[in-house]
Amino acid sequence: GSDSFVRDLGDGNLNLWGTNVTIGSSSGNLNLTTVAGGATTLLHGNSAKVATTSTGIDVTGTVTADGLSVDGAWPILTLNNTQNINTWADGDVVGELKFTTDDANMTNPIASIRAVHNRAGTGHSANDAGLEFYTSATTTGTIAKRMEIESATGDISFYEDTGTTPKFFWDAADESLTLTNAVAGAGGWNEVLNLEANDYPLIALKSTGSGEVARIGNNGDGSLMFLVNGTDAAVGTTAVTIDSSGN
Repeated sequence: GSDSFVRDLGDGNLNLWGTNVTIGSSSGNLNLTTVAGGATTLLHGNSAKVATTSTGIDVTGTVTADGLSVDGAWPILTLNNTQNINTWADGDVVGELKFTTDDANMTNPIASIRAVHNRAGTGHSANDAGLEFYTSATTTGTIAKRMEIESATGDISFYEDTGTTPKFFWDAADESLTLTNAVAGAGGWNEVLNLEANDYPLIALKSTGSGEVARIGNNGDGSLMFLVNGTDAAVGTTAVTIDSSGN
């Protein structure tokens, strides 16, 4: 035939020895290079794609795999932004972990986690970054922001359905929660907070000093009750009950 072969017919190994070894095509394209005591490199179209290092491998380009397992006493997955620029715009993406699918019935991307700069200007530090969480939006092919964590303050914002405006906010410094712009509820009233639970939903107000717990709740029939002298284990004593007639 027209093919050429290098074939070992002996009982031992076929060894190729050289200070530097190169394998390529007859047209001069390199496919593999080795350096004595150094890297072995796989090339595609004369461009290096995979090279061994003293600690593992270095990949240039995109890795497509069926799975990824990272093992070790402290396994680390690092996303490193190689841009070394002094000025970032507010919201610039530092790195992104994106979830997609080949299923034509589903919209891509399904979800995304982004590390972003959240302050424009110069002299940036790690405290200027934050994490943003996205999921598929109602508009085909788009994603909407659902949650954001500020790294410098620890503040957490939860967004409404369009992903444009935060409505539920945790202030880490003040240790407080804020809910804004509630939607109209029953009878046109603005329901700022809607708590639902089986049987008797209660809100517990606990003193960290004494451990005493006061509770406010729905008695199960629409009446409002106030309970005092409770503990973590005991609901407490009913002090006041307001029935559906307002009594």
